[in-house]
Amino acid sequence: MSTLLFHDTCTLFNLALVGLLPKVKKLFKQNLYVTPTVKDEIKHLCCKKKKRDDLYLEVKKFWTKVQWPSSAELLQAQAYKNVLDTPGHCDHKENLGEAETIAIIVGSFAHNEPNLFISDDGRALALARKQPEVTAAFGTKKILELLEKAGIISQQENSDYRRQLWEKGEFIR
Repeated sequence: MSTLLFHDTCTLFNLALVGLLPKVKKLFKQNLYVTPTVKDEIKHLCCKKKKRDDLYLEVKKFWTKVQWPSSAELLQAQAYKNVLDTPGHCDHKENLGEAETIAIIVGSFAHNEPNLFISDDGRALALARKQPEVTAAFGTKKILELLEKAGIISQQENSDYRRQLWEKGEFIR
């Protein structure tokens, strides 16, 4: 049995920013999924907001499959989005990537394989952890720990990657 890894935009961007996506792919092999919303968000973040087309190309090489939601999953994603939204969130796309990812895990991948939800958004992690279909939910720090435990990076490299992200102003959980 293999583990299915579902990434949110923030972790994909963070890992790409420090060049770690090939190492994550080595750890999780060919079971890397993104949703259409996350795909669009990462393209917008890398290409338009940060002007880093190179990062988008790096991320695009990373995922194995874009998993499209069913009609029922789209409805569930909206319900999850409503839970994640806080006062002041007026953008209809805010929290949509996280919500869509959790809805797809719950709807399409329930009980098939161990399903990991990866995000640096604390509210999304809390929501994902409440879903019995989500085997584990964690952020960039845990990915770094798993890479270190597997011997793919050293303890010093783990520390260096965290420092690099902090220096770039990226929040990791």
